[in-house]
Amino acid sequence: ALREHTQNLRDLDHRQRQAVPGSAVPVPALLEGLELQHVDQCGDVGTALDQSHDSILQARAAVSARTAGVGLVRDCLRDVDVAVREQKDAERHAERAESRWEKARTARIAAEQEAQERHDELATALAEWAAAPAAPEMQPTDTLTEDSVKDLPTQAALAARPTLTSLRDDRARAGSRRDAAADEQARLGRERAEVEAERDPSPPAPVLTRTQRTDGHSLWQVIDFADGLNERQRAGLEAALQSAGLLDAWIRPGGVLLDPEHLDVVLVPGDDASDSLSGVLVPDLPPETDLHVDDVRRVLAAIGTGSDPDAPAWIAPDGRWRLGPAHGRASKDTAQYIGATARAQERARRLALLDAALAEQRRLHEQAEQEYDEFSNLICELESWVTSVPSGLDLLRA
Repeated sequence: ALREHTQNLRDLDHRQRQAVPGSAVPVPALLEGLELQHVDQCGDVGTALDQSHDSILQARAAVSARTAGVGLVRDCLRDVDVAVREQKDAERHAERAESRWEKARTARIAAEQEAQERHDELATALAEWAAAPAAPEMQPTDTLTEDSVKDLPTQAALAARPTLTSLRDDRARAGSRRDAAADEQARLGRERAEVEAERDPSPPAPVLTRTQRTDGHSLWQVIDFADGLNERQRAGLEAALQSAGLLDAWIRPGGVLLDPEHLDVVLVPGDDASDSLSGVLVPDLPPETDLHVDDVRRVLAAIGTGSDPDAPAWIAPDGRWRLGPAHGRASKDTAQYIGATARAQERARRLALLDAALAEQRRLHEQAEQEYDEFSNLICELESWVTSVPSGLDLLRA
């Protein structure tokens, strides 16, 4: 039994040294090779057993300390494991945060690049838009802020308003000129039709109203120039008769005077003059007239030609005339009403003047119509320019 106890101590010492380096359960030397042969050895055995008991107690204390140390180490290891896990979690969170930050930074850079591109595109579009032929003067936008971009349509309308107002006024005036020319063309067309339809062109109507003539004719309708008169003399005679009020005076059949209800000027025969109009004017009656050649001839015979300035009534080829106390002188470029030739020439002259006036009104109408269309096109272009202001929505979204 003693040997077995000794062997157990050796085994315990071996395990102790392995489990707790630096500690041991020493086997008492007295137990090494001890053999009990007599009673006196019992004291030594007791001493050796006490020593082994003390060694065991010391080993237990070392084991307890070791166990406590192991527990503490285990706790520390658990804390380390927790710390490691937390660190790994923190590292993962940090990596995710860093990844999100990097993505955010990349997105921000991309957004800034896109915003700059949209800004440059809008600035270029605005420059081209402001340089368009139809564009009015406009204060350039120094910086493209959100407010300035949103305000672009309003600024465009304000910039175009004065020009649009001016163009619309110009178009209205062109339209008025066009309409006035059209109205004048219509009036001249009616007048030309009347002149062309006239049997003979007539002198201007008298200022005062006269009653309707029921017989006879005006002097200019029943006379013609005698042969041998030049154009200047013919024009002078007609101018003098017209100025004196005789050219359109009324010759009635048989020299009848005015009736009480008539308002007019009548030529009646009188004493023959020594040098009368019969030498420069001859009767030229129209068809289907109620006058006789003598009715006209007697009236012409009573009026002189100015060779006797004291005669009471005379008409001179140079345009001078006298009717009692009234004296006068007149002139015109050419005869217009006396004689078929003169009347035909007068009709042709009036038609030519009307044709020229019609051509001028057509020209004015075409010019005004062209101006009206040009102003309309300019207005359309400017209104289109206002509505085509480049949109800043892409920049605002960027």
